[in-house]
Amino acid sequence: MPAKISCAAALGVFDAFEQDKLLEKAQKQGRIMVDRLKAIKAKNKGMPMGDIRALGAMCAFELVTERGGNKPDAAGTKALVAKCLERGLLILTCGVYSDTVRLLTPLTASDMVLNEGLDILESAILGSSGLNPQAVPLDVKVVVIGDRRMYDLLYRYDSDFPKVFKVLA
Repeated sequence: MPAKISCAAALGVFDAFEQDKLLEKAQKQGRIMVDRLKAIKAKNKGMPMGDIRALGAMCAFELVTERGGNKPDAAGTKALVAKCLERGLLILTCGVYSDTVRLLTPLTASDMVLNEGLDILESAILGSSGLNPQAVPLDVKVVVIGDRRMYDLLYRYDSDFPKVFKVLA
């Protein structure tokens, strides 16, 4: 009996992917993020960016020590994570040298939410305070793009993590 239930659930997932056109949405989100990251990099301001890559809605970019270079900047990446968190955006680092930022937006996120997160990321990379003050109300310490599960996971491992948050989805 459990195998029948598991198979039915799996078929339901396949149906949702087809009906909601989730593969097309993943490709669209990836294009939006890559285009925006390339535009930020082309400004030649703020933190130097290296390689930008994507597979569907999963995008990554590297921070390097100088423009046009390829020396990993783990310290800069750590600083970017802190800048984004101060502005209310939670981003993840990865990579052998801890110099890569990975962006993986939920497929349920609207274009407006995606662009709001990219606006925050851009202001952190460029070092500007160009964040719309209404984008993150003063009582909100963390904006989690997606759902509360990631926030709950982080809070479980770090009780100093801010307790006030806003979920954008």
